[in-house]
Formats: sequence, C-alpha cells, structure tokens
Amino acid sequence: MNQLYNSGYTHLKQYFRREAIESFENAVIDLYLMQAVKISEYRNEALKLKEDRATVSRFKIINALVQLLESADKPAAYQVQKMFSRSQRVRALFDDLFMSEMAKIGGFNPSTTLLDGPGLFINQPGVDRLLYRWHTEALYYPKRRKFLNIWLPMFAPRTVDNGAMSVMLGSHKMAWTPAEVSEYAGWNKDAEGKKSQALQLEVCENFLKEYIRYECVSEPGDIICFDRNLVHTSNQNKSELPAFAVVCRVWDPSDDLTLSGDMEASFGNNLGRVNLVVNP
Repeated sequence: MNQLYNSGYTHLKQYFRREAIESFENAVIDLYLMQAVKISEYRNEALKLKEDRATVSRFKIINALVQLLESADKPAAYQVQKMFSRSQRVRALFDDLFMSEMAKIGGFNPSTTLLDGPGLFINQPGVDRLLYRWHTEALYYPKRRKFLNIWLPMFAPRTVDNGAMSVMLGSHKMAWTPAEVSEYAGWNKDAEGKKSQALQLEVCENFLKEYIRYECVSEPGDIICFDRNLVHTSNQNKSELPAFAVVCRVWDPSDDLTLSGDMEASFGNNLGRVNLVVNP
C-alpha cells in the first residue's frame, strides 16, 4: 500500500502460479483457434496449428494465430478480444483471492469491487497504431473515482527491447486535468489525425521532467498494479517478435457520481441523478 501511495505503482513478482498462467494462455489460444478454423481462407493453416499444440510452445502458437488473423482479418481478431471478458476460463485467473487482494491494495470495498476486462494488448514490431503516449487512465474514464490498472506480461517476458510499458513514478499525485492534456489521434506526426490510430489524451512530456521514469520489465506471473492517475506510456517494440500483455481494471463504483454499470461512462454518456449521495 505504501509503495502504491508513494510511487503510484507496485510490482508483485510471481504473484500467479505457473499452472494458472498456463491455463490462462491456453484459454486465450483456444478462442483464437476457434475463430480461425471457422474462416475458410485460412482454415487449413489454423488446423495445422491446432495439431502442433502438443509439440510447439504456446508463444509460437499465439504468435502464428495473431499474425494470421491480424494480417488477413482484423475484424475477426477484434471479436476474439470481446470474447475474453465473457469467458469463464479466461476470467478464472482473476479469482476471489485476486479481487480481494486488489481491493485491499486500492482501499476498496471488497463486496462491491468489479473487474473490467481483461483484454490482450499485442505490441507488434514496427506497428504503432495502438500505442499510447504519456497519459493517465483517469483521463479516459473520467466518471470513475476508484480503480486500479492491472498490467500482466503474458506468453513471454516483457523487456525494454520489446516495448515494456514505462511509468513516471510519483506522477499520480498531480491532479491531471484536460487543461494539461493534448488531444489528437496518432502516435506521431505522420499518423496524426488518422481514424485508425489510437485517441491520444497526452500529458506532454515537458510536464514530466521532475519525475523518474521506470521501465516495467517483468515476467509472466508478475503483476504491475498502478494508480488511476499515474502517468504511463506504451513503447515501440524494437524486437523481431510480438509482445503480449493482459490489461484490466479493478474498480469500486461506490463513490462514483454515476449510476452507470459501464466502466467507460463519461461526461454526457452516463446515468446520473440529482444530488447523489457518495463520499466526497
């Protein structure tokens, strides 16, 4: 708790047992395989990957499946992402013990703490379409006052070379508001304004000179847990292979000034009432 308060993040090393990580990875692979074998254009390639599962590493299998779907059928790949939060096998990693411990770290009411996600973030070499510059999650979820961000390396270690996330230690103590944010689409000048690029709510690096940058180098089984207001960024993958991370949020809506059950409730897009009674 002290580390989260002082630095804005905590790194729980080897929190998950190896068996739990393997089960999660297999559940993700099963969903991708299920989707891929339905599509006639590359059904044979998917069936071959299914046959190879007993002798090929999970990293190689998921890498091949992602390359197959991302290159040939992005909409089908996107739909798999939507299935993760609906899969009991995928969500099994985030059991009662995990939820209660995250609630304790965040100072939440365990009886009303919820899980948003999980999602699989894939950082492809040389691809910056889904990368985010310096930002806080609080800016993207403005109606949510109590939540923790969870970032888990998956399938292989995350390193500086393959684009592990970076955070600015202590930056969560600053009340970042839209007045300190530059809003645009794109990772760089060449991509700016393109609809296919991620929406950036960027905390300009010029505002971050007093903070220490920390690279979230980590192994499967680790948890990086950080404050809703901690400034962090994606990094470009400079290796030759894709890198994977699972992202989710643990949130307690008890004191949110909205009645919405949607994590993404925002101004003008939520269910409010006159004079809601919550803690200030």
